[in-house]
Amino acid sequence: MLHRGAMEVLGKTFQDIRGNNKTMGEVTFILSGDFRQTLPVILRRTRSDEVSWNKVLKFSFNTNVPASLHGDQCAKQFPTCLFQLGNGKVPFDGNDDISLSQYAIMMNSPAQLKNSVLPDLSNNYNSRKWL
Repeated sequence: MLHRGAMEVLGKTFQDIRGNNKTMGEVTFILSGDFRQTLPVILRRTRSDEVSWNKVLKFSFNTNVPASLHGDQCAKQFPTCLFQLGNGKVPFDGNDDISLSQYAIMMNSPAQLKNSVLPDLSNNYNSRKWL
């Protein structure tokens, strides 16, 4: 979770740098990740603590573009698996652990990971279609 003071300091810094007293110095600022975890935590908040949130635009990305362009079924399923994990829907095994083997392929080395993610990189790095 993000402490509310961090956003306040960032906003003041943007205002100072830009010489602009409007919200966040009118800088477009992107928070990414699981939005449930990036929202600032304001304990015992008041109405004045929430006023600026009406100026935040929230976007959701629903399409995994690389997966849809290349027909990668595993990549298409990844967001669903990630949401199941984040929502606590992944079952525990007998040791109160969760098994990620159904969601991920485990690699034994950085080289194996590179070859799996970027196969034939030395021949394809100039190809815009490949990237």
